Amino acid sequence: MYRYLFIKLILLLVINSNEANAQYFQQDVSYQITASQDTSNHTITAMCDITYTNNSSNELDTFFLHLWANAFSDKLSAFNHQAIRMGQLEFYFAKEKEMGGYNNLEVTFQGRNVTLYSWKGNTDVVYFLLPKKLQPSETVEIKTKYNLKLPQKVSRMGYTRYDDFLMYWYPSPAVYDAKGWHPMPYLNMGETYMEVADFEVDFNSPLESVIASVLPDENSKGSQRFYKAHDVIDFAIATSTNKNVRLHPLRSKKGKEIDLQIMTRYLKRDSSTVVYLQKALEYFEPLIGDFPYSSLAVMDKGKKSTSGMEYPGLITVSGMDDASEDFEYYLVHELLHQWFYSALAFNQRDFAWLDEGLTTYYQQRYYKEIKGVDHYSTKGKFVMHEGQQPILHTVARAQACRHYHLPLNTDVSKVNPINYGFNAYEIPARMFAYLADYVGHRKFDTAIQAFYSKWKDNHPGPQDLKKAMEEVSNKNLNWFFDDLINRDWSYDYEVKRIDNGKLEVEHKHGSTPPYKITFSSKDGQTKEVWVEGHEGIELIPLPGEEYIRAIIDENGLSMDINTNNNSINVKRPIKLVPGIKLDDGRYRELYFLPTVSYNTSDGGMLGLALYNSSFPSKKLKWALSPAYGVNSSKPVGEAWISYDHYLKSEKIRKLQYKINAKSYSFRNSETLESALRYTRFSPHVSLHFKHQLNEQLYSKVYLKTIFLNEEKFVFNDEDFSIGNDQSSILRLGYERYNFWNLGPSEFITNLEYQPYTNSIGERHHYLKLNAEYYKSFAYSPGRSVDFRFWASYFISNSQRESSNYDGTFARGASALIYQGFNDYAYDGYFFNRANQGASLDNQIGYQGGGFKTPFGSQYSIGQTNDFAIALNLKSNLPIKAPRFFPLKLFLDVGYFRSKETVESELEGTSIYSGGVMLEYGEGAFCVYLPLINSQAISDIYEIEGIGTLGRVSFKIDLIRFNPWDIAEDFSF
Repeated sequence: MYRYLFIKLILLLVINSNEANAQYFQQDVSYQITASQDTSNHTITAMCDITYTNNSSNELDTFFLHLWANAFSDKLSAFNHQAIRMGQLEFYFAKEKEMGGYNNLEVTFQGRNVTLYSWKGNTDVVYFLLPKKLQPSETVEIKTKYNLKLPQKVSRMGYTRYDDFLMYWYPSPAVYDAKGWHPMPYLNMGETYMEVADFEVDFNSPLESVIASVLPDENSKGSQRFYKAHDVIDFAIATSTNKNVRLHPLRSKKGKEIDLQIMTRYLKRDSSTVVYLQKALEYFEPLIGDFPYSSLAVMDKGKKSTSGMEYPGLITVSGMDDASEDFEYYLVHELLHQWFYSALAFNQRDFAWLDEGLTTYYQQRYYKEIKGVDHYSTKGKFVMHEGQQPILHTVARAQACRHYHLPLNTDVSKVNPINYGFNAYEIPARMFAYLADYVGHRKFDTAIQAFYSKWKDNHPGPQDLKKAMEEVSNKNLNWFFDDLINRDWSYDYEVKRIDNGKLEVEHKHGSTPPYKITFSSKDGQTKEVWVEGHEGIELIPLPGEEYIRAIIDENGLSMDINTNNNSINVKRPIKLVPGIKLDDGRYRELYFLPTVSYNTSDGGMLGLALYNSSFPSKKLKWALSPAYGVNSSKPVGEAWISYDHYLKSEKIRKLQYKINAKSYSFRNSETLESALRYTRFSPHVSLHFKHQLNEQLYSKVYLKTIFLNEEKFVFNDEDFSIGNDQSSILRLGYERYNFWNLGPSEFITNLEYQPYTNSIGERHHYLKLNAEYYKSFAYSPGRSVDFRFWASYFISNSQRESSNYDGTFARGASALIYQGFNDYAYDGYFFNRANQGASLDNQIGYQGGGFKTPFGSQYSIGQTNDFAIALNLKSNLPIKAPRFFPLKLFLDVGYFRSKETVESELEGTSIYSGGVMLEYGEGAFCVYLPLINSQAISDIYEIEGIGTLGRVSFKIDLIRFNPWDIAEDFSF
């Protein structure tokens, strides 16, 4: 009986093994392409014959074709939708002559013309119905004939002034595998999945400088070039009118000669390319496997370009050629893609982390072991501590700290550009480094070599790599391939205490990977222990009584997002850091900066800014900026402290508590030789809502109380003293920002309540609703027309009938012209708050009605205790302006209800003003010159004797561009 059961078990194992092996198949595809290039109008005339064998066990009744180039024929294409989301608007605004795609396409199947249907509205993915089902092992022929117009290059395919890039330039069958058909539109962010195929290409070009995925064969003569390529997923060609092609031999580790074609304008970069590639080839082949091709073509796009791209046997590179620049970096990266993407034909659309992650891992390893540096850290070393983890690793961790990260396998349509960069490149690279540390570097390399050898020229997936790793390491790697990849690549383990010979470690949140603890003793002995992942609390025995210190992930390879709680009895010294550097978990940073500022009341202010966090943003942050006013002889400055509590909620990302305080002088009396000070104390709480990152939205609601103390002069006979007015303002507000690149918008509103006692002892109050809506409409890349609508209405106001607006008798007045004197809550920063003819009184604020005509407190134009609305417009000029002179036009139109005297009735008044402006830093600093004005504004200019140039005003927006707010919340 037992013998029978044993035999049955063996048979079941064999059957299951055969079934598992049978699940994998790969379709046979071959192309015969005859094509001619017309360089004058960047077109290709071609015939492409496709031979296709169905190696699956399924009958096929539908056939899918990719017409990748048609992504550039339609501004409703998936490519263009994504490009807009990425802020790349060149194609959206492209002229028809700059677009591309297929013309006069004819497709025949087994000699019959077929009707093509677009797939889900995508013109770059089509299908046709087969006249009869394609049987398993059956071979068929699809013939195509077409004209192809290259688009002006905005992605991989296209033309530039001197170059034509023929990538994905022929109709190609979609991949059919065990999961079925894989039709997919062309995207810039999220690459392709293509069948491994054979190519025979007859390419006619009048140009001499032509490179392709393989060298032309011996039958090529003159303009006619013949190519044969075996087992490649794409056949790419690049041509140029201003570059030369030179041939060099590369020598593989085993002595195999690889033919190298280099297309470049620069002789020095030609020789650099050979040196860089030879060195990299010698390093990578022993780690991964033999270089997969007999030739390699390199196109140098030039010093000013900033990208590289990979195709089987052909790569494009760019950048300056020196120690810290990109030229060598791109060469090494794209060379690695010949293994990870070209030879291992991954599904890049679904598993970008697989090929880009392995490529970036080996690239970082090469730079660390051969060059002794991290490439991007050399660029950002001015913000790095000595010995700190690589800059991209630190920034990626910051994304998770703010709960703006996504799982690596997130669909590309739901990923924003920042997360795509992290998820495809940096995060998986660091995770592979962590995996190599866990299984051992020798076993990791052995597994990669076995994986590459088995799956070369095939379509492996994550589970195939997992199997190879588990077979070599003899470890269960579900924590890596299932948990970290599919769920959450971030996590937090906290070291709690050492007690009774055990180390207590608590899992706080996220995934549960294994982690390495480094124990150390008083005399410097160390011992490393790997602990398998866990939830809750784990008690880990100390390796001996002499071990008194412990640290998790001492080398910083993990994606543990809070390195501050990873150790016990390990000193994290306080480190004084001038300026700004990325936070480093090895220290408790205290940042400092000398400050110099000015206002007309305090004069020059010399101070020191102290703060505990830069980036990644800590949960508990604070900043203190004391200063001394030279003119007022008073200590001034500001401080704030905040705490972020991240919530496990589908609707709310975080809850923030914050307290602000600031105190400066707002009025200076030369006669009395004294300055008056305001002090503002503002606690508030805010809820920051959670949005899908591809929605490009940010919103929050807040409740804020503003406590104010304003000094005043109190006169007694011939003397005076300083008194105090105290008041409070309550605000409930909501803010929503849409960062859609074609038309970003903002909606900001708040409900404000203030009870107060005026200067004659009367008790008053008001309840006011403010609302602001901003919308931008792009009409070409970098140019837009912007609209801002603002309204303010007093729902109730016991001083609605007052004709006073200066805060002495009636507080909280709304203003079309927002200046220092009517910033009654001291929200902004003004050089001059009195606005009575003193210097710098032409500053306007970012709130209120947005008019650019500051007149000072002696005029009440534009102020109201009842109701006001305004429309602000600005526009780029339709011509390209120099960066140093970003000239725009503006127009402000407003309406307000006010009273001239107590006895008069509330009357509505309309005013307008327009002119030219200079805008720097997306509105951080603006200069305005009003040129056309309504009569009421012109009359004031005439009364004051203000000429055209005297009307210049300016705005500095320090609130909207607060660096800490950006560090906490910016994600797009």
